[in-house]
Amino acid sequence: MKQYVVTVEVMTAEWDLVKVFQKSLQHDIAKGKIEAAAMDPRAIAELDAVNPWDLAIIVWNDVEDEDRYLAVYFPASTACQAIAKHFQIDAGLLRRATTPAEVHRLCSEQERQYAKVMQPLGLHKNSKLSVIDREFSYEKASIDASPQITATGFRARARLKRVGVDDMVEQEKYAPDLGIFSTLDEAVNCARQWAITYYDQHWS
Repeated sequence: MKQYVVTVEVMTAEWDLVKVFQKSLQHDIAKGKIEAAAMDPRAIAELDAVNPWDLAIIVWNDVEDEDRYLAVYFPASTACQAIAKHFQIDAGLLRRATTPAEVHRLCSEQERQYAKVMQPLGLHKNSKLSVIDREFSYEKASIDASPQITATGFRARARLKRVGVDDMVEQEKYAPDLGIFSTLDEAVNCARQWAITYYDQHWS
């Protein structure tokens, strides 16, 4: 039976997801558990409501014609208990893995790993090599469409800030997880399109 990778990842203050735990489960079991987790009333219903220190439980999928991964986010206050319930992961272990000191250590380790992966491609986290502008202005908003580099690709994300008089920020919106793409440009383009559509529908 095919084994799927399940990860627990914490959202940092820099809006990066950092892996703190990993296990393998059979496909049907993993899919059933993530679907049950999504129905948990503690789960965060809208991704734009995710905050730093919230946790994501992610099932990574390589089946064609299905989503590349399935993720459910839980608020920091209840995440360890919820994930422990649905995936039989020790809640105490998750609490120890998500202390500020441990997350800082994992961030540094993850950065080193991704740098090794990206170096042969001539890319790094703050690369400006994309032909698509990552940071741009649209109407009265400034938009940052910079993706997060992960071990499996580029996670698209977007931050919008609507500025008013004297460049004061009047409104702000953040989408931390718009999908993972195999290329930098695909991730940036996805985030740009999402941000422009959101502005047109909600702020124009």
